[in-house]
Amino acid sequence: MPARTLVVVSAWDGELAQAGVVDGTVQPSGVAGDGVANAEPGHPTMTVGPAESPMTVSFDTGDSRYSGYFGMIAPLLERELRDAFPRERALLMQQGEIVFEWTIGADGSISEPKVVRPSGVSPFDRNVLDGFRRAARRFPRPPPTMPLPVRILHQHRYDNPMFD
Repeated sequence: MPARTLVVVSAWDGELAQAGVVDGTVQPSGVAGDGVANAEPGHPTMTVGPAESPMTVSFDTGDSRYSGYFGMIAPLLERELRDAFPRERALLMQQGEIVFEWTIGADGSISEPKVVRPSGVSPFDRNVLDGFRRAARRFPRPPPTMPLPVRILHQHRYDNPMFD
């Protein structure tokens, strides 16, 4: 089997997408309509791991192998992340978006979350990671049909309502 390197491709709409590089050729992974972009020469990519690394998917994926489980844990995350943005920073007209990742191991274990792209508001970043840890304690085990291990990229954004 040819070597496979996982990459994350930023699509035109700014969403995170995934693709694989096989024999030096970028090949999209996932499902059509999933926001997966075809990378062209010069298209920005970020290597997220060697061939033996877990598959990387966006939390917002439309891939049915993952979306059902993500739909089950989304309310747990929403409850814990709802008030993550510090009120005093919101009053200063700030807002932010953090991208973080975690891995579900082959045994169903949840790894520590890691910041991939900080928001620029460090109390928000800390609150998001703390909220994730609280929510993850209540995550159900993934279904046996879900491919594991898997690395999940999650974007969490606070839009200040004062800008509406």
